[in-house]
This record gives sequence, C-alpha cells and structure tokens, in this order.
Amino acid sequence: MSLTFHLATLPLLIRIGLTDWLSRRIHNSDLFALVLLTGAYGWAADIGMARLTASCAAGLALTLPGFLLGAIGGGDIKLMCALAPLWPPQTLLGIFATGVAITWTLLRISKKAAADTPTLPLGSAMLLGTGCWLVIRVVEHA
Repeated sequence: MSLTFHLATLPLLIRIGLTDWLSRRIHNSDLFALVLLTGAYGWAADIGMARLTASCAAGLALTLPGFLLGAIGGGDIKLMCALAPLWPPQTLLGIFATGVAITWTLLRISKKAAADTPTLPLGSAMLLGTGCWLVIRVVEHA
C-alpha cells in the first residue's frame, strides 16, 4: 500500500516541482491537495502521532533555518510538513539531502541561480529526491 500512495502523490509533486523551479512559488491549492493525499495515507497506514510529530519536526528543522536566512520561502516549509506523513524522519532527511544536492547542482549547471533569485526551489528538490527514492523502491520490489 505504501508505494501506491507514494506514486499517487507523484503527479502533484511534479506540478509543485516544476512551478517552484520556474517561478519560485508553491501554490497553497497544490499544498492543500497534497495534504489531503498524505493525510489519507497517514490515516490508512495508521502511522501514529509519534511518527507524524517526529517527521513534522524533522521537516521544520530542515527548512526553518533556510527560511530565516531567506534561501527558501514559507511554501517550502508547508511542503515539508505536508510530506511528513509519507516517511519516517530519517527517510525524509535522506530525500531532502538527495534532492537538495541534485537541485543545487542543476542550478549551478543551468546558471539559474542568478543574483536576483538566490533561493533554492525546495519543491523541485523534494520532487527529485522523491523520484530517486521511488526508483530505488521500485527496483527493490522488482
């Protein structure tokens, strides 16, 4: 069941990631839809409040410093909290780190990180990190 819910979020994550890459915005309507999907997963998988709280805390710990420094926006924090039900904190950290590393590299290659937009599109990073995680999961199950 877990992989099915993760795959169900992919089209929405693609939309969020592309929008964030192009405009550095994550729309609240997309986040609301994501919360509905991940909330349904959390309820169906009965993940429990302890894991949900730990994952939300990890998401905040990963994003709040970047927000305070102006590197990411408020939508990025909401995105991390919306994704929290999908993974335990250590997996969320791995997806975050993988996605940020890939996105940072792509920004440098594409020179999209101009002085006027020094922000990191975390929606794009989470899309890329999630994509890597899904590929690994699918290969494990094959």
